[in-house]
Amino acid sequence: MSSVSDPEDEPEFVAEHRLVIPLDEEEAEDEGKAGFEVKPPPMVQLDASLVDESEVSTSTFNPLPVLTQTCSICFEAWTTSGAHRICCLRCGHLFGKRWLATQGRVGKCPQCNARAHAKDVRVLFCKKIKAVDTTDRDRALCDLDSERKLRRKLELELSEFKFKYQVASDDAIRLRDELSSLRAVLSAVQTPRKRPGAFASVSASDPEGTPDPKCQKMLTGSYEIIKSMLLSPTGRCRVVAACEYINLLCVSQPSSNPLFKGFGFRKVHTGELRPLKYIHLHSQPIRDLALHPEHEDGIVASASMDKSLKLTSLLVDQVGYPDLQRFQGPHSVVAIASAMRLLQV
Repeated sequence: MSSVSDPEDEPEFVAEHRLVIPLDEEEAEDEGKAGFEVKPPPMVQLDASLVDESEVSTSTFNPLPVLTQTCSICFEAWTTSGAHRICCLRCGHLFGKRWLATQGRVGKCPQCNARAHAKDVRVLFCKKIKAVDTTDRDRALCDLDSERKLRRKLELELSEFKFKYQVASDDAIRLRDELSSLRAVLSAVQTPRKRPGAFASVSASDPEGTPDPKCQKMLTGSYEIIKSMLLSPTGRCRVVAACEYINLLCVSQPSSNPLFKGFGFRKVHTGELRPLKYIHLHSQPIRDLALHPEHEDGIVASASMDKSLKLTSLLVDQVGYPDLQRFQGPHSVVAIASAMRLLQV
């Protein structure tokens, strides 16, 4: 009678899945030198009828992701400096720094769409990733930009100097023409008259003596009215004295104030052609005004028909200069020169 064997008494077989990592040749040689023997794992034969296929799971081994050497956006090589320097976000994806800078302070990862901030950008100093050294190129571009700015600045300065040179050349030509005209006038004055009532006009460019229209106009004494001004509505402006060193004219006129009747003179500015202050002096009309021919002290002497002679300072508008306030005579004073002779006597 045959006995049936109990399946529980049969030995159990366990299937193990081992991950075998192959070593490089150098590592194998190092281990062999250290006394380790590299042997393949033992092979176990299993009976297919004893192994349940549902219990045996097949493992799929995905290879480790290979780090790429180019940017995933522009597919350009990484650089160690400059705008395309390699950097990463908090999620770990690698990009060029210039692409992250365009996102602003708050943006998203271009690859996984994860939210990121500007503070999450990290510059990487990589050893395993090949990066193109662009230090020399960036330095050359910076030098090129500096040279362009310097060239632009020099071009602006050159154009400015050209304009100044053109202005100076025009001024030199104008001054040369004026000098030629003045030399012609001087030579015409120094030469004797060719005919009565006319001056000889000799131009520097025309030694034969052909009259120059400009010089002829200057020599013949043509005058024209530039400006007219009203000093006294009643007239009676008798005499005028000129003070060249302070650009003043002293014009005698009657007082326009009915409360202070009399006569004086008004100062007129020769440069601006405008009347200035009126100074009241005498009770009768003024016959003469004069300044000292040698001393430029700004003192004007006035002679009047009220038998008096007064000295007035044009600088301080003060009547009666110190110790020379008024000179009273027995008769009416007609001219300053005769009055000074009488005073000296």
